[in-house]
Amino acid sequence: MFIKELEIQGYKNTKENSKIVFNKGLNILVGENGAGKTTIINALRLILKEDDYNNKIIEEDFYKSFDEPNQVSSNIKIKILFDGLTEDEKIFYLSWADADNNVILNMDILNKMNNRGYYKKEIWGGVSKANIYESELLDNMNCIYLPPLRDAETKLVEGRSSRLAKLLKKLYKEEIEQKKKDNQEIEIVKATKEFNQNLAKGKEYKIGEANKKINEKMKEIIGNTFGQSTNIQFSEINFDKIIHSLRLMFFPKVGEIDIEKFRNISENSLGYNNLLYMATILAEIELAGESYKAILIEEPEAHLHPQLQVQFIKYIEKIVKDKQNLQIIITTHSNVLALSVSIKNIIHVAEKNNMIEATNIANIGLEDEKIKFIDRWLDATKSNLLFAKGIIFVEGISEGILVPELAKICLKEYNEIHKEAKLSSTLEEAGISVINMNGIYFKYFMALYCNTSELLQDKENTKERMKNRCAGITDNDPDKDIYPIPEQSIKGKNPALKLILIIKKSSNARLYGSPLKTFEYDLCMEGNSKIMAETLKELWTKENESENGVKNKLQIIVNKEDEYENEEVLSKDSKYILDKIEDDEIGKGLFAQALADRLNTKNTFKVPTYIKEAILWICGGIEDAN
Repeated sequence: MFIKELEIQGYKNTKENSKIVFNKGLNILVGENGAGKTTIINALRLILKEDDYNNKIIEEDFYKSFDEPNQVSSNIKIKILFDGLTEDEKIFYLSWADADNNVILNMDILNKMNNRGYYKKEIWGGVSKANIYESELLDNMNCIYLPPLRDAETKLVEGRSSRLAKLLKKLYKEEIEQKKKDNQEIEIVKATKEFNQNLAKGKEYKIGEANKKINEKMKEIIGNTFGQSTNIQFSEINFDKIIHSLRLMFFPKVGEIDIEKFRNISENSLGYNNLLYMATILAEIELAGESYKAILIEEPEAHLHPQLQVQFIKYIEKIVKDKQNLQIIITTHSNVLALSVSIKNIIHVAEKNNMIEATNIANIGLEDEKIKFIDRWLDATKSNLLFAKGIIFVEGISEGILVPELAKICLKEYNEIHKEAKLSSTLEEAGISVINMNGIYFKYFMALYCNTSELLQDKENTKERMKNRCAGITDNDPDKDIYPIPEQSIKGKNPALKLILIIKKSSNARLYGSPLKTFEYDLCMEGNSKIMAETLKELWTKENESENGVKNKLQIIVNKEDEYENEEVLSKDSKYILDKIEDDEIGKGLFAQALADRLNTKNTFKVPTYIKEAILWICGGIEDAN
């Protein structure tokens, strides 16, 4: 049994009904801040009556429009649909079933306070509110929440909120029930009482002597008539008080048994205390039997270095496979954590039009080949695509370095013209990430965003896809010895070009192709031969200066000041520059770094149209390109 669907409306940032589809087992919620990840977690806590959630709704929980402050939701609706039930579970939750045998739990909270200051709340199973609600069905479920930046130390020391106490209560559950039937005391309580008696009687402890002196003074002060008797002992003489007084201690190596060496967890690191806290939670949930168990964890990466993040999520991935009826839902901003699991466990969360748009990547329709490819290729840089507002996919390191700099130029030009509708001044400010694929793998990566049947090799368009915008920039790649000029229409050999029209059918993905040759050649042909030749000349150290040397030839190009009698001559210079960029002396990465440094100080660089269109489309400056 697991939560298949969650619907939220009127709660926090969800004016409109928002549906989130979950996977059995592990679910990782990713997305930018404010997208609604915590809203999803808190909605689950509310309807599942999670222990640490006081279930008290406040005014701020109801949706309120930022544009129209008087527009407030009249109620909060939360709905869960369960799937994967065993035959026994179908019978147990029969009163929650609808006509199609879907097991459903609903909550409706009216935005109107009663005389006691509470909002009216209704909860029912199935479709009709008239259905009988049986609270023991919900009590059979276990929901545990771990907040972000959690105070693990407080949760592990003594007190009523101690997770350690909750673990011990579950461990003692059967013994407590049996002892009650037999009218006997639990062994831990019996041992504590015996300890108290021995402590009071033992002269070496001075407890009895102190107790005697207090009693004598009481008698002297108020006499026998109004006097009281006292007895010094540990106050923990019942089970609850005993376990609430216990705290966890630590030693920094595995296997230590000498109790003298253990220290208070206040001396431990924040990261390790978090792991101890989560280990206690997992130990507790193991004791919940075969009933449904949900663990909601926000930002488990808090205070953990990357290796520990990987170790933790790999363990979580393993236990959800091994254990039935265990569902773990995690929110994260960690690239390391997100890329350490299969992308099929990822749910991308975005806020759009006053609702949460959640994309379960497992339901996009990617065939196994694409899933495996993306899983292998995601690294700490590429996994930015899971968190960014928008993505530009590029083929290589040169584009990866230079496109953000070219974007500054394009956006500055745009904003000078469109003063009333300015865009962000940089891709970073717009929340756009440039992802270098190190190849022409657009059919794999863009399939996450483009729900066209041709790209997904599906019989019909799938409904699921990543909701943020995605653009790609690709080369034309004609024959190696062909160096086109703008007047020519040279059909390139790049197979990705066939995807341009296919991808354009999708509402939020576009692929822009070079009309000429390659990225560097196109930059030069746009009228940037001078700055590119200057950059190369500064980098070139391969040979001594001579009349026919590379530096002299590059200086000749610089002296032309981007003035050419015809495009054929410009093409020859562009070819020469491209050859030198690709020479072992330089390389595309080094050249791109050096050119990017120059672009930081000069804004006279001309950006090719197809690159400009990709940048303006992803930033929202143009709706489409011709």
